[in-house]
Amino acid sequence: MNKTMFVIKTFTKLLIFCIITLLLHKTICEVTIVPLRSNPSTFIPLQEMEKEAWVPSRFNAQSRSDDGTLILYNSFTGNMGGVPIENTDEALTLLKQGIEGPATGFAADLAAGGILVKKGTDEFQRVSFQRTDLNRPDYLHLILMPSEECNFRCTYCYETFPRGRMHDEIVEGVKNLIQSRIQKLTKLAISWFGGEPLSEPDILLEITDSFLPQIEKFNIEYQSIVTTNGYHLTAELCEQLVSRGIRTFNITLDGLQKDHDSTRILRGGAGTFDTIFTNLRALKQTSLPFKINIRNNFHPTTDIDQFLAALSQEFAGDPRFHVYFRPVGKWGGSNDDHLTVCTERDARKTMFEADKKAIEHGLPVVTLNEFLQPFGAVCYAAKPYSFVIGSDGMVYKCTVAFDSDFNRVGRLYADGYLELDYDKLALWVMGGGADEDSICQRCFFRPSCHGMACPLVRIESGKRPCPHEKTGIKEVLRVLWEQHKRFPGKNEEPTTLSYLPSALEGR
Repeated sequence: MNKTMFVIKTFTKLLIFCIITLLLHKTICEVTIVPLRSNPSTFIPLQEMEKEAWVPSRFNAQSRSDDGTLILYNSFTGNMGGVPIENTDEALTLLKQGIEGPATGFAADLAAGGILVKKGTDEFQRVSFQRTDLNRPDYLHLILMPSEECNFRCTYCYETFPRGRMHDEIVEGVKNLIQSRIQKLTKLAISWFGGEPLSEPDILLEITDSFLPQIEKFNIEYQSIVTTNGYHLTAELCEQLVSRGIRTFNITLDGLQKDHDSTRILRGGAGTFDTIFTNLRALKQTSLPFKINIRNNFHPTTDIDQFLAALSQEFAGDPRFHVYFRPVGKWGGSNDDHLTVCTERDARKTMFEADKKAIEHGLPVVTLNEFLQPFGAVCYAAKPYSFVIGSDGMVYKCTVAFDSDFNRVGRLYADGYLELDYDKLALWVMGGGADEDSICQRCFFRPSCHGMACPLVRIESGKRPCPHEKTGIKEVLRVLWEQHKRFPGKNEEPTTLSYLPSALEGR
């Protein structure tokens, strides 16, 4: 048996695929199989393994870790792993020349992971067929806004807060919409957004309670996530939410008190750091099975080192707390002209350096691995089963462009009827993706983003919306490898929902 450490992640959909996977595992090569996401098109059939002549996949990327480990990744399968030093020369030769004859030994590991494919494989056809998996009538993802008002007035916020609490008839409409579709669903995902969703916690509880019995009855996969400023997230409220399956919370801290309280302030101008940090400390003392993603929106002078030192002291060693970093941007708010932001190059460098420092401080980094999976970097707005529902029943595709007419794609009524403008909807789910963009068509990252990492960018500017994870793939792979070494198994966790761009991850 080939005793490599190459880590393989394979995705299954039906039981027969799982059986084939086990056969591959036991008879072809010694690999680690970790099912994460349903996607039969990523499978390597047994008979294909036995055919001769293998070449490198066009969807490969590679990097080197700080210790010299060669890291390989394939975006079609989502598989990545580190090559042992003794296999590095062989791997580089295979990645350059392929192999004539059966794939055996270490080559079989690479073939099982999709790094090598059978000579003559039409990988473009494969990925085009893979994209059809986006059309899932058995999936429903709702981004609900219990309130469009917010108790914060962040200096970089783009929202105008025109409406407050969700109307009673819209609450009924959401409940009726879910009830009308739930028997046909295999997956229901609810994202709570705002405004500040936890300013109206009774709406979260009422809507969730209305469908939980059916979730269990029909064996539906259910995930729920809250994007909150954290000001109202007490241990008592968190317990109520977690007991209803609402277990993931995106909370933003823009650094320690000095940095945070200069950007994330209450409506009256007071600071918010102390309250949020007190809430986080209180949550740490509980045994609740939550996941908290602490997002840091950094600007050129943010003291990330001191911030990480403080987070490490409080939360390192508690697997429920994760961190990630994003640059403050000019997102269309009234204060954009007065913001000092990082250049794109500096932002990317800071982001990945902060990721590595976080890992060194014992803090796992969230979301990077999810973005590398097939469809992982496709924006929620590009998915036909995802809708944003405002407090007045207006239906959107994107949580950024609320004031843009092309983003107002429909309306929800009290009886659960979802009226949609399919011409507007098509702009988001069909317009300008990889099938129409010749550069995207040949990109190594195509299976992950399909040219739809941000439909809003394409609609408004016509530009190609390449995600950070693609442009910084070498840095991403290094970070993931370091995380794998520090937190074994962390990269194999189930995804938190889908690719969430800056506005929805946590503002």
